[in-house]
Amino acid sequence: MAKALIFMPFDPNHSSIQRCRSEYANDGKYEKNKKVKEFLVKKGYSVMIEWYSGKKLPYLQSLDTGAIYIRGHGIAGDHSIISSSQLGEEVSYDTVFERLLESGLKQTFQGHIHCYNCHSAEPGKKGFSKVPYARMFADHMFSRGYKSCKFYGYLGPLDSFPKDGSKGKDIYSRDPYADKGKQEYGTWDEARVSFKPTVNNYTLTGTVNAAAPLIKANDPLKSIKVLNV
Repeated sequence: MAKALIFMPFDPNHSSIQRCRSEYANDGKYEKNKKVKEFLVKKGYSVMIEWYSGKKLPYLQSLDTGAIYIRGHGIAGDHSIISSSQLGEEVSYDTVFERLLESGLKQTFQGHIHCYNCHSAEPGKKGFSKVPYARMFADHMFSRGYKSCKFYGYLGPLDSFPKDGSKGKDIYSRDPYADKGKQEYGTWDEARVSFKPTVNNYTLTGTVNAAAPLIKANDPLKSIKVLNV
């Protein structure tokens, strides 16, 4: 059975941690991680949830392959993810890496690392970087010697947990402000972008999951050049 880890990379001593836990923790108000875990279990994964603590995390340490889902709120082109929708901790891509390292991620890890954050595969607009967050993260990890794993980001605003949609209960990329019936861009599989660092200069290319193209002619995301992000 494939392994999956939902990783929370936030400082347990930060002033916003209780707001974060209210959103994501099993004893919180929304239990977002629990719902995602149940969804992944139905897909055949053995799933654990681990929070950064500054110490080694047993399940993370055990991973040689499988999938790691890094949680947090994201903005297109921002170098950080945020712990809470209400004034949370901002954690930069390199700090996320350092916290994975502190938690025991092996340099030989051969699995997939997913930046499960809204807009993580998108370049920013005015005031933000033209480089997607997932590209910054993947490039940094590769430059630090993590050359055996694959990296993914996502287009659009992602559901924080599985919700009903046109293809049943799934995690969707959708516009919460669009008219009813026009909100969905696609499932998170369709919104997924793969980032592959190159050996020579660490530049990256991204490709959308070809099995189910996300961007349609009338979608707001059509301007994103996903083949060379």
